[in-house]
Amino acid sequence: MDKLKQSFIDLDQARCDEKWQDISELAKKYKKYHPQESVLEITARIESEFIQHLNQARNSGYSADYIHALDDPNHIAISKRLDPAHVQLILVRLLDIIQRQKSSSEETPDDWQAQFSKIILARIYFETARFDKALEWLQQLALRLEDVERGYGLVLLVQARVIKGRCFEQEQDDEGALESYLSALSVVENHPDEKNKALNSWVEDCLYRSVLLQLRRKGAVKQTLRLMRSYLHYCNTKRWPMHWRIHKRWIIFRHYIRYLTRAYQKGVYVPVDKDDLLYTASKPTSVLDETIQLVSQFRSLLHQFTKLNDSATDLNHRTLELCHLLVSAHDTVGWGPKDYSERILKFFYNARVYTFNSPTLCRHMVNLSDKKTCILATKNYLELLGIKNIQLTARDEDGSVLHEMVETIGKKLQLVTHDSSNSASCHLNSVEKRIVDILTSQGSNSNEEQGDAFSSSLKPKSETATVKRKLPPGAYENDNELDVVCTLLIAVKRVYADMPNEEEGLILCDLAVALLEEADGLKKKKMNQWKSLMVQCRRIRGCLYGLCALQCNEPEKRLNCLNESLVSLSKATELDPHSWQAFYELGLHQAISGDRSQAMASIKRSVELNPDFIPGWHLLALLQKHLSQALVILQYVSDKHTIDEQDTLEKAMLFMRIKMCQLSVLEELEGPCTEGYTSLFFLFFKLSKKLNLLPTVVSKSQSISSSTSKSLPSTYSKTSSGFLSENSSNMSLQTIESIESSHEDDQDEKQLENKQGLDKVIEGEQEHQVGSESGISKRSRRSLSFSKTRLDDPLLSNMKKKKEKNGARPRRNTILGLRSSFKNNSDLFKAFPNEMNRASHQDDSVTEGGIEKSYSTLVFQQAEKDDNKERWKQMLVQLWIMASSSYLRNKQYDEAFKAIQEADQLTDGVNADVWHQIGKVLIAQGQRAAALDAFKKSLVIEPEHGLTCISLASVYLDMNEYELAEYLLEKTTRGTGWNQPEAWYLLSKVYMKQENLIDAKQCLMYALQLSETNTIQPLNDFPRFL
Repeated sequence: MDKLKQSFIDLDQARCDEKWQDISELAKKYKKYHPQESVLEITARIESEFIQHLNQARNSGYSADYIHALDDPNHIAISKRLDPAHVQLILVRLLDIIQRQKSSSEETPDDWQAQFSKIILARIYFETARFDKALEWLQQLALRLEDVERGYGLVLLVQARVIKGRCFEQEQDDEGALESYLSALSVVENHPDEKNKALNSWVEDCLYRSVLLQLRRKGAVKQTLRLMRSYLHYCNTKRWPMHWRIHKRWIIFRHYIRYLTRAYQKGVYVPVDKDDLLYTASKPTSVLDETIQLVSQFRSLLHQFTKLNDSATDLNHRTLELCHLLVSAHDTVGWGPKDYSERILKFFYNARVYTFNSPTLCRHMVNLSDKKTCILATKNYLELLGIKNIQLTARDEDGSVLHEMVETIGKKLQLVTHDSSNSASCHLNSVEKRIVDILTSQGSNSNEEQGDAFSSSLKPKSETATVKRKLPPGAYENDNELDVVCTLLIAVKRVYADMPNEEEGLILCDLAVALLEEADGLKKKKMNQWKSLMVQCRRIRGCLYGLCALQCNEPEKRLNCLNESLVSLSKATELDPHSWQAFYELGLHQAISGDRSQAMASIKRSVELNPDFIPGWHLLALLQKHLSQALVILQYVSDKHTIDEQDTLEKAMLFMRIKMCQLSVLEELEGPCTEGYTSLFFLFFKLSKKLNLLPTVVSKSQSISSSTSKSLPSTYSKTSSGFLSENSSNMSLQTIESIESSHEDDQDEKQLENKQGLDKVIEGEQEHQVGSESGISKRSRRSLSFSKTRLDDPLLSNMKKKKEKNGARPRRNTILGLRSSFKNNSDLFKAFPNEMNRASHQDDSVTEGGIEKSYSTLVFQQAEKDDNKERWKQMLVQLWIMASSSYLRNKQYDEAFKAIQEADQLTDGVNADVWHQIGKVLIAQGQRAAALDAFKKSLVIEPEHGLTCISLASVYLDMNEYELAEYLLEKTTRGTGWNQPEAWYLLSKVYMKQENLIDAKQCLMYALQLSETNTIQPLNDFPRFL
């Protein structure tokens, strides 16, 4: 009994493994143990004989796959059909076997095997191009379920449905073909454990043709993506070897990544179904994950082509195409984690071996390079475009050198594109000729049939004209001036944004603008893209020139840079009157240059176009002539914006700056408001909780030297249990009603509404203005209009519902916090830990007993490893410096020193701003020597720290050290402190002491001029669009 089963198993396995040379002996063995059966033995012999004849005629193997190298959805290559006369004897023998089985009940093994013989017969008809006969026999099948559950029976069932689908395709019945292909795939999916060579062959052919058929039919996105994913799934498994049918894989991957990108762009992308049987836990969960998987397989496929010893030209164009496809896809769906981008960059570097100094590939490398490698990649890119040394442009007074560079780049691009496209066309022709040679060498009977082999194999029956092939997109160099400009802008943003004084960054901006100005052809063909890039170039150029002016130490050069900045930004706004970024940058640089009225107009236009950009409102407030107007604007922005878990760190920092500016304006109006910082710190920790940036307890640092330290009360540090005080009942945040602006779909109506809202904010303040500017400065601190309410909490939501539930109550016309909220004027160091303790209990963010000692023992965990936490910590440092300054103005020296000590411990004593504030506190206490040490420490950390130079010069002036003071002040006014009124005023005093009255008068007049346009907060730290 075992031998009976084993003989069948051996024969079945050999057919599954396509070991046709062994079939004869195994069939004889099967007949020996099954003498009563004859159909299976004879069918197996006939099938083996036919397939060996087929393989010999077609020279199957690599050539069988190569004929698909030029496939597309409308033209799929078909192997040369056999001459019916060559297989007529085989066909007659098989028909005889089938016709012997006259039983209608199909009860004997021979009866059931005869059904499988019909599938072999249908294949013979199919391979001899008699598709109607093949379909006729396949319609007569009657298979038992148990016969097709496993082994070669399952293979024959799949084979029958695939052949049926291909016959329908030849008959122009795409619906029937797709239905047959899908039914074949459903069989395979329901039997995932079946793995053999024959099944793999038919499954691959089924998936390949069904994918291209779906693309030709423009079928449903979900079904098309599922077929493509199925193909990729089998490529990921060991069932399909990496070197197997690589030309067909290239075709599928090419269309897969294009289709995936287009589906995502159009918003019709359908993610993988969770219940899909083809995928396990490793299935892609997003379009980015799917793209990464596909690109990984695509790169591995290219590696297989490198092993074939194909021509270098073929590898060159395949590499260029792959790089183009993956960059286009990732530019659309995103680049994913940094380590993945680094792997792609490494792939680009390795791909240079096959691309012969490709400017396109080098451009991709610039786009993915980090700051360190981007400089070298950019220089290499420019060298490939014929620009050897961009520094020559720095001495280009008449623009002739820049014009020569533009001409050189244009000629080089044309030459590279021409050579590469010619190479790709020649390669395409050679591939087409090779395919024709393969097809015509597969055995044909007439010269006419040989000459028409390729065209007939690629086209439906109704088409007879020769196919004219197009070069695949990205398969050759095709960069233009727009691509060069995009690359230059990326280099400027990535490298030179932090180094505006570097001449190279400015030159790259000038070169980008010059390229666009002289690209007349592209301006006509791609007007929208040209205009968008030109606006971006003008804006970035103006921004970079403005940053260069701020850091320039040469007055004449600074003036030129400011002028270039304003001209460039003005042209950007003229090109695109709807670019809120350009108006924002223009307004910012106009404010820096002292043109407050023009800056106000530009910033108003920016916030009209984009009222959600917080820095625009912030800048608008700082530019107000009356501080009361600024206060109303800041409150409006504070009410309008809230922060939640979905918001970014950037928005949280912008919101905190608004709150800090509110407090600064209020202190400018009414004097120091030390108690207002309690709510500000509490807000900071509420945001920290939401952003998962809560501080961690660490040991105190002893960064302030003993020479500058001042003995502090031992009661300064408290445990969390001791944070509660009698003032805790007065420390809750006031709930505010957020202002929500409705936005219409129409852009013009939206801008009009935003403008009306902005005018309402500005004009509504007029009722709060009492008297002249002098009257404002002398306003009573009991004024209700400017009472110090606590900071509003942006985390509170559903304000209206809460107010309706709690009952209507009058809204307090206040901004930051009432003095009456704090009994006996309690200091920040008692109130703030109390608030921190409450926040920890409310939000369950700190475990019981987790807070020990004072806040100075709290710093951020892993701050050096996490850039976000480091930036958030620097925001806290600025809060402590502000608090110290407020205490100092209120002559609370001990509290001022405590606050700055907190900031010092957060920065480990390496922050110039902190040491500058320490020096100011010590000066106020009369400790001049210690203050000098603090100022010097600040300059050691940051030699160009303008505020420290001014403060140190003031001390030297009091000490009658006029030469030292003059040196520091001249250094400051020539450098980053050129727009500091105090620096020019002190310099005038130095000149007066030196009896240089002319220079003293000029400095004093300039100081007065700057004081009129100076803002409460510096403008240098505002965000830029680089």
